[in-house]
Amino acid sequence: MDTYNIILYILILVSIILAICSFIINIKQSMFAKSDKKNEIINKLHNVILNVHAKKLTIEEAYRQLALNYTQICRDTSHSEFASILDTFETIIHYYDSYTPEGGSTVSKNFFNPTDNPNIGDFIYEIRDYIKSEAPFISVPEKEANLLQSIKNALDSNIKELGNTALIQISEEIVNKENLLKKKDREIKRATTISIIGVIFTIIFGIITVLQFFM
Repeated sequence: MDTYNIILYILILVSIILAICSFIINIKQSMFAKSDKKNEIINKLHNVILNVHAKKLTIEEAYRQLALNYTQICRDTSHSEFASILDTFETIIHYYDSYTPEGGSTVSKNFFNPTDNPNIGDFIYEIRDYIKSEAPFISVPEKEANLLQSIKNALDSNIKELGNTALIQISEEIVNKENLLKKKDREIKRATTISIIGVIFTIIFGIITVLQFFM
């Protein structure tokens, strides 16, 4: 076999290896990018919490300012699927509670040192409790949150018709969401299967090509 064919087979083999590596790298980069966005949002909100705490505002004023800043942070970070401010507060509380001087595997864990800000923990807990009291459904999607609020209002005012209507609507929404999740799950499995089959066939054809070279 001449030099041209040898070079051609080598290039084919290299292309196969690069295709497999690219497939693996893309998956890992997608996972890391999402994690980096989340940590960026947490760190920015933590800085805002420190600044708001220093202003000695009332809990109501502090929460309003934090909520506005959090919305802006998520918008600036270009992260469309971010947790609610309550969930992010819970994460920050976890970082403070799990802090150790030695650090650890948690990203930016050393940033949440309770000894550097001895009073910040109580402030964060107060804001967290205020959010739970004033906006108990903030972590729920807007449509479901409105329905849950309607049920709460019905219970508070003892209006059974309003409560029954809201319950029917939320049950329908749960069914719709469940069907949507099942559909997305099927699509993800189908796409993953196709990708795996594509990689397998690429490897098989590459091996056949290489074997033909030595025959």
